[in-house]
Amino acid sequence: NNNNNNNNNSTANRKSLMNLAAAAGNVTMRDILNPTTNTRRIVWREVEPIANDPDQPHNLRLQLAVRAGIGLAAGVKFQFRGTKGLVIYMARKKTDVAKLKSETNEQYLLSAADVIGSIAALRGPRHVCLEERRVEKESVRRR
Repeated sequence: NNNNNNNNNSTANRKSLMNLAAAAGNVTMRDILNPTTNTRRIVWREVEPIANDPDQPHNLRLQLAVRAGIGLAAGVKFQFRGTKGLVIYMARKKTDVAKLKSETNEQYLLSAADVIGSIAALRGPRHVCLEERRVEKESVRRR
């Protein structure tokens, strides 16, 4: 009987995880159960060679980033409920690259990009709600 309860709980937990995965969009059950299998990777690029590339147009922001000591940069795409974007991470020239590229740090940065994406996705519905409240308030004021 206890074994039956464990199986039922296990099945319920798996269904809950599957529902969470479906709600999250592009996250699969495999990603949830084994986060190291995530196909998204962070690729770090040196900033100075890009800033000094004669085939690239002059970019003042990039030049200033190099002068400020930014040595590496990476972009992480996000997609959440129809909102797509890119989070750009930057690191100092003297950053410990091994720590920066560690699996735990990479998973953290990927998750942070997802959180930023979810916050960005809130903007549209929030503005709609604010406009509804403003119209409602004005209609009450006119009565």
